[in-house]
Amino acid sequence: MALPAAGVLIATLALLANRQTEIWADDVTLWRHVLAHAPRTGTAHANLASLLNDRGDPVEARDHALAALGILPGNRLAHLALADASVALSDLFAAEQHYLEALTIRPGDASTLIKLAAVKTQLRQSEEAERLYRQAVHEAPETPAAWFSLASFLAGRGRQEEARETFERTLRLDPAFPQARFRLGVVLLHLDDPAAAIAAFEEGLKHAPGDADLAAKLAWVLATTKRESLRNGRRALELAQTAVQVDSTGVLANEALAAALAETGNPRRAAERLRLFLTDHAASLGNAAAARLADQLARYERGESIRE
Repeated sequence: MALPAAGVLIATLALLANRQTEIWADDVTLWRHVLAHAPRTGTAHANLASLLNDRGDPVEARDHALAALGILPGNRLAHLALADASVALSDLFAAEQHYLEALTIRPGDASTLIKLAAVKTQLRQSEEAERLYRQAVHEAPETPAAWFSLASFLAGRGRQEEARETFERTLRLDPAFPQARFRLGVVLLHLDDPAAAIAAFEEGLKHAPGDADLAAKLAWVLATTKRESLRNGRRALELAQTAVQVDSTGVLANEALAAALAETGNPRRAAERLRLFLTDHAASLGNAAAARLADQLARYERGESIRE
């Protein structure tokens, strides 16, 4: 009789385990389950709010962050979650307030300093933003993201030489940082050093061979640079085709492919490619990108290649 009883017990445990697996399928499900049984658990609201931000649901994240702060005033994670949700919802003043509250609880936290600096930048408080970025690199000097954020800020202010030095500092800490390689290359183009820019993009692709933006930007420079000794239409075409395979709707990838087609003697195909892209994606393009692509299209229709 013991054997049938053991079989029933095993089957029961398997059923219970399956139900628990459904409950703990992911962290969001876990915290929803906790709140269903204990709705006034502040830490559960805060954790769920943070996870919902990661999932791209700032409205519900804001609701749970507010619930958490109603139960646990001064909860740092809830302040951060509410600030992150507020950024996504374009409520910059609320974001500023709650990042400041989080820094009151944990002064000098580099990640929070960077987020607050980004908000200050959007609020056009540039001097305060720079102070915060520099405080972040002071607090976390071995953190590549802190240096990258400062470098990006400097580039955005047109301080290209300072940005170059700061991106290089970022890459000394993390040589395999594709966004830093990309931004460094762009800065070098602004500094009229296309050879160094090409080297930066090539080095980036060694570390991240599938990065569509790096491939597209390198293709663009190889197809359009005024320095004849640096132009390489065939290599540009290969890179641009790879970029489009990875990111078929990307602006950089498609304009690079058009430029490479024009450079390899196919301006008509370049115009067709860009015309089709503009037709399919005009609604999602910003004004600046739409104007830039329209200008390129006009050049291709005249049988021209682009030089810059």
